[in-house]
Amino acid sequence: MGKKGLRNALKGLYILMILSLFLPWFTYNPKVMGYRFGYIFMEWFLIPLVILGIYLFKKENSRIMFVLAELSIIANVCLLTIAFGKWQEVCNIQTGFHWKDGFITALPTYWLSVAVFLAFSIVFQCVYVKNETKTWKRS
Repeated sequence: MGKKGLRNALKGLYILMILSLFLPWFTYNPKVMGYRFGYIFMEWFLIPLVILGIYLFKKENSRIMFVLAELSIIANVCLLTIAFGKWQEVCNIQTGFHWKDGFITALPTYWLSVAVFLAFSIVFQCVYVKNETKTWKRS
């Protein structure tokens, strides 16, 4: 797969990242409390996703935009981890960070979302980091 194909795959993964926020992520008992979807964390993911979208779909980007895109990728992965342990607090169930409850209540669609976010991170590094650092050495 060439560079153009990888860039298109990256744009597809970006769209999947956004769509994965609309999947159910957590529940204790679906019959009693229903499902908690990823979009309850939308305000957390909004700024990093907007920065990544601008970087991916804009023709020319600056070094600052590249650094912001890298920071956004790191932020997204960190936010997934925080959402894993803090979702009960966001839903007013209990306070604090609970790893054990995260493992008990996480649905397969949460792990699918994690896989999509990590795949995006890896493909982004393969496509852009090598290319960007080459252009930095030339200028």
